[in-house]
Amino acid sequence: MELMIALTITALIATLAAAALHAGMDVRARVQEHRMTVDAEARAASWLGVMLRHPPAASAVDEAMFAITHGSDGNAAVTFLSQGVETPAGTGTIWRVSLTVRRDGLHITAAPTGVARARVPLETVLPHVRQLDVEALETAGQTGGAGSFTWRADWPVLRSMPSAVRITMGNRLPEVFPVSPLTMAAR
Repeated sequence: MELMIALTITALIATLAAAALHAGMDVRARVQEHRMTVDAEARAASWLGVMLRHPPAASAVDEAMFAITHGSDGNAAVTFLSQGVETPAGTGTIWRVSLTVRRDGLHITAAPTGVARARVPLETVLPHVRQLDVEALETAGQTGGAGSFTWRADWPVLRSMPSAVRITMGNRLPEVFPVSPLTMAAR
């Protein structure tokens, strides 16, 4: 009888220990996944910041330099031109960069324009980002309005970039990206 009680208690303790070990491994996996997610978002935000700070000259392009559209799902999509995709940033090829939310997450795509189209486009996907909001900062007289600083959900000027772009990816806090270091320094 004592032996059965001892075996039962030992089995119960082993079961509890296995459950605790499994729970600990599950927490570890979730923490690692969260860390990878935060790291991927930080790298994407850094990449976007560099690309937005290096727009091409308006005279060098014959298409819209910056555009915000809104889908039926409520998500924004943004497309802009940049010379900040390759190093050294601000020189060389003009790239068309787009941010769009699809079923599998946020796609950040950069494809060369003009003669360089034969080059390989770049794409990264943030699978955990299912929502995107983009606003452009209009400064006084930039779009013909009289306001001093206004965040817009659209960008009506074809040959111009906004002073800054505010991007909210998923549940993260909005990040403001200055388009030109000179623009932000002038304030």
